[in-house]
Amino acid sequence: MQQSARHEGDLADGVDGPALLAIWQDLRVSLRRDIGVRMFDQWLKPLSLGDYCAFSGTIELCAATEFSATFVANQFGDRLRLAWKTADIGVRNVRVIRGAGQTAVASIPVADAGDTGPVTAALAGDEPVSAMMLRAELPDEVSPLRESLNLRHVFDDFVVGDSNHLAFSAARTIGEPADPLFNPLYIHGATGQGKTHLLHAIADAYLTHFPGHTIIYMSAEKFMMEFVTAMRANDSMAFKARLRAARLLLIDDIQFIAGKGSTQEEFLHTINELAGSGARIVISADRAPHHLDAIDPRILSRLAGGLVADI
Repeated sequence: MQQSARHEGDLADGVDGPALLAIWQDLRVSLRRDIGVRMFDQWLKPLSLGDYCAFSGTIELCAATEFSATFVANQFGDRLRLAWKTADIGVRNVRVIRGAGQTAVASIPVADAGDTGPVTAALAGDEPVSAMMLRAELPDEVSPLRESLNLRHVFDDFVVGDSNHLAFSAARTIGEPADPLFNPLYIHGATGQGKTHLLHAIADAYLTHFPGHTIIYMSAEKFMMEFVTAMRANDSMAFKARLRAARLLLIDDIQFIAGKGSTQEEFLHTINELAGSGARIVISADRAPHHLDAIDPRILSRLAGGLVADI
């Protein structure tokens, strides 16, 4: 279907094209106000209106690339579904797709306001990409990150003992205004010992002192999946720009990129770029750097070059 056919004439029974387009324009105004000009212009402004099926209650929004569609679904899914629900035209599902008439790559169910379930994106011919990453924002637009933080994972609720005192003290230092004397911070320990708790607590403390800074938290597995998705969509520059805009980068479970050569190369370039710009980097793993298998020696050297703390 041509784009003009999507925007003109009847898109579905009961709602014609011009009326639907007018609703979308109104929603764009409110979304721009809610998320800020920078984020709106970067991600939501380029979206075009796709098909609407009244029978299924599904509206489509079209993005230029698979990566953009996935990112919009992961980052703005809650806002989009609630926005369309307030339009009160019977929309029950929102789908973000790549371009006009392409296979849907993201599905956002319209749910009750209290529903904060995960938003997932399925890419044709690729592995599912889940919304594990906390809100990764550009500068001055970080408020959704705080909404995504686990409020139980703050420094005040962390149980400190002899075995984790160094890791705890180092983590607090990363979250403070003064520049730390080490970078990166590498925290390692067995599952369930509190590594993720400390990473969330660092983000929470840092955001308190630097509310306008970009903070990105993701698992190493998520880093790998987003990198692969961006490469397949020929959209690697957007991926690089987003990661390298961070002033605080937190990567959980780095051992999961073992043996992934291309991912490791991109990860190395990312942390080198961030370290060179003065950004703070925190990495967690289940073992010390010298015990990691199938990891590029250059990465191991960088990880061991900061502060390594057992937990």
